[in-house]
Amino acid sequence: MKSLAGQTTRALAEISEKTASVRQASQNVSEAIHGISSVIAQISRISSIIANSVEHQNVASRKISENVDEAAQRTRRVSATIADVSEFAGQTG
Repeated sequence: MKSLAGQTTRALAEISEKTASVRQASQNVSEAIHGISSVIAQISRISSIIANSVEHQNVASRKISENVDEAAQRTRRVSATIADVSEFAGQTG
Protein backbone atom coordinates (compact mmCIF):
# COMPACT_ATOMS: atom_id res chain seq x y z
CA MET A 1 0.00 0.00 0.00
CA LYS A 2 2.74 2.40 0.89
CA SER A 3 4.27 1.83 -2.53
CA LEU A 4 0.96 2.58 -4.24
CA ALA A 5 0.50 5.73 -2.15
CA GLY A 6 4.02 6.86 -3.07
CA GLN A 7 3.39 6.25 -6.77
CA THR A 8 0.12 8.15 -6.55
CA THR A 9 1.83 11.07 -4.84
CA ARG A 10 4.56 11.17 -7.49
CA ALA A 11 2.00 10.88 -10.29
CA LEU A 12 -0.04 13.71 -8.83
CA ALA A 13 3.09 15.87 -8.50
CA GLU A 14 4.02 15.10 -12.10
CA ILE A 15 0.48 15.93 -13.27
CA SER A 16 0.62 19.17 -11.30
CA GLU A 17 3.95 20.12 -12.89
CA LYS A 18 2.66 19.32 -16.38
CA THR A 19 -0.53 21.26 -15.73
CA ALA A 20 1.52 24.28 -14.62
CA SER A 21 3.71 23.91 -17.71
CA VAL A 22 0.66 23.76 -20.01
CA ARG A 23 -0.84 26.77 -18.22
CA GLN A 24 2.39 28.75 -18.75
CA ALA A 25 2.57 27.69 -22.41
CA SER A 26 -1.06 28.77 -22.88
CA GLN A 27 -0.29 32.15 -21.34
CA ASN A 28 2.74 32.54 -23.63
CA VAL A 29 0.63 31.66 -26.67
CA SER A 30 -2.05 34.12 -25.59
CA GLU A 31 0.53 36.90 -25.24
CA ALA A 32 2.02 36.02 -28.64
CA ILE A 33 -1.43 36.11 -30.26
CA HIS A 34 -2.09 39.50 -28.66
CA GLY A 35 1.24 40.77 -30.03
CA ILE A 36 0.49 39.41 -33.49
CA SER A 37 -2.98 41.00 -33.42
CA SER A 38 -1.40 44.32 -32.51
CA VAL A 39 1.05 44.09 -35.41
CA ILE A 40 -1.77 43.16 -37.81
CA ALA A 41 -3.75 46.21 -36.63
CA GLN A 42 -0.71 48.43 -37.21
CA ILE A 43 -0.20 46.95 -40.68
CA SER A 44 -3.88 47.56 -41.45
CA ARG A 45 -3.61 51.20 -40.37
CA ILE A 46 -0.44 51.69 -42.42
CA SER A 47 -2.04 50.02 -45.44
CA SER A 48 -5.00 52.39 -45.18
CA ILE A 49 -2.67 55.38 -44.98
CA ILE A 50 -0.74 54.15 -48.03
CA ALA A 51 -3.96 53.52 -50.00
CA ASN A 52 -5.19 57.01 -49.11
CA SER A 53 -1.86 58.53 -50.16
CA VAL A 54 -1.92 56.64 -53.46
CA GLU A 55 -5.44 57.90 -54.14
CA HIS A 56 -4.33 61.49 -53.42
CA GLN A 57 -1.37 60.97 -55.74
CA ASN A 58 -3.69 59.68 -58.47
CA VAL A 59 -5.93 62.72 -58.09
CA ALA A 60 -2.92 65.04 -58.25
CA SER A 61 -1.58 63.23 -61.33
CA ARG A 62 -4.95 63.55 -63.09
CA LYS A 63 -5.08 67.28 -62.28
CA ILE A 64 -1.53 67.76 -63.58
CA SER A 65 -2.44 65.91 -66.76
CA GLU A 66 -5.55 68.04 -67.22
CA ASN A 67 -3.52 71.21 -66.66
CA VAL A 68 -0.89 70.11 -69.17
CA ASP A 69 -3.62 69.36 -71.74
CA GLU A 70 -5.21 72.75 -71.11
CA ALA A 71 -1.85 74.52 -71.40
CA ALA A 72 -1.18 72.69 -74.69
CA GLN A 73 -4.58 73.77 -76.06
CA ARG A 74 -3.96 77.38 -75.06
CA THR A 75 -0.47 77.25 -76.58
CA ARG A 76 -1.98 76.00 -79.86
CA ARG A 77 -4.53 78.86 -79.78
CA VAL A 78 -1.81 81.43 -79.11
CA SER A 79 0.29 79.97 -81.93
CA ALA A 80 -2.71 80.10 -84.28
CA THR A 81 -3.37 83.71 -83.29
CA ILE A 82 0.28 84.64 -83.87
CA ALA A 83 0.13 82.93 -87.27
CA ASP A 84 -3.03 84.88 -88.13
CA VAL A 85 -1.43 88.18 -87.03
CA SER A 86 1.71 87.38 -89.05
CA GLU A 87 -0.37 86.57 -92.11
CA PHE A 88 -2.41 89.76 -91.68
CA ALA A 89 0.75 91.80 -91.21
CA GLY A 90 2.21 90.28 -94.37
CA GLN A 91 -0.90 91.19 -96.35
CA THR A 92 -0.94 94.77 -95.17
CA GLY A 93 2.67 95.04 -95.49
